[in-house]
Amino acid sequence: MLVACIYWNTVKNKDELSFYQAAELIQKLAKNQPLHKFLLLTNKVILNNLNWNSNVQIIQIESNGKLAKKLLEVIQFKKQIQLFQPQIIIHCNEIIPFKNSIPQILYFHLQSTKKEKSKCFNIQKIIVNHLHSKEQLIDDFEVEENKIEILHLPPSSGFKPLPLQETSIIKDSYADSREYFLYIITSENNEQFITVLKAFSQFKKWQKSSMKLIVVSRFTQLSNINKEKLDSYKFKEDVVIVEQPNDEQYAKILASAYATIYLSQNCNLNLPWFEILQTHQPLITSDLNEIKEIARDAALFVNDNNVDDVAAQMQSIYKDENLRSKLINKAKSIAEAHLQSNSIDKFWQIIQKAVQV
Repeated sequence: MLVACIYWNTVKNKDELSFYQAAELIQKLAKNQPLHKFLLLTNKVILNNLNWNSNVQIIQIESNGKLAKKLLEVIQFKKQIQLFQPQIIIHCNEIIPFKNSIPQILYFHLQSTKKEKSKCFNIQKIIVNHLHSKEQLIDDFEVEENKIEILHLPPSSGFKPLPLQETSIIKDSYADSREYFLYIITSENNEQFITVLKAFSQFKKWQKSSMKLIVVSRFTQLSNINKEKLDSYKFKEDVVIVEQPNDEQYAKILASAYATIYLSQNCNLNLPWFEILQTHQPLITSDLNEIKEIARDAALFVNDNNVDDVAAQMQSIYKDENLRSKLINKAKSIAEAHLQSNSIDKFWQIIQKAVQV
């Protein structure tokens, strides 16, 4: 079987995390099904640090982001589909409508806009990450409930707890042998960065602690605005910036943290939360129902823009070892249940059923 996966990078969809999650899906499907072939069609520039399986072929569609070019891109995507004649198409973010009999699956959830509503009707299955997304599709897009499946993509196996000896090496390398809070940035948000810096200042003043703050900018370099803010920051000597680490490096930094802060409003891209939970990390994260559906009682929830809220939860984890141990144990339980969910096998079964219809 040839499975075509389309990732169309539009002006409104610049988030590197969305492509990362799409790439992880394709890689896991390809690894799980080595006898089948996968075709990735994308107009996005692909980073060289992705090690693709041998049964994945990538076709690059040129783009400059202008409207006329976007229309040409759609034509090129359609020509490639006609050329390769896949048995099924998976749309990994935006839908490109095809007037043919090839079964189609949508992975992720469209923004609720009326102009995109009609595109859902030619889709056999829509894979979402949350019950809320499913309900929104039913209410706003009038999609039939039996067309929607809730599946959570599993993190790579490299995301796991580390032995004490290995975490000590990471702390020596990045934090002068000290404990540290980890703050993860997956998309540029200057306000959240300032919020976390101010919260860390409050924490330092309250606790007189030697703890550090490691800021990992996962997919891009830290913005110039944030670098300028950091230059004048009172506790800048206790802040370490790590930009665009590879997956192995990032997983080790994550697993060695005292606790992790991840603030995001993009709940449809939920892989980072599962990566954190799979390392059994105490988590401070955004107070949203979709995230509570994932993390449940394995996290402390905060208002993203409330400095006092974030600082108070940092202090709670630091002062209360029982609370921290409880969060670790809850994260372990969620991670174990998630690994047993066989979501990639279930995704493949959905593909097979769609092709047979």
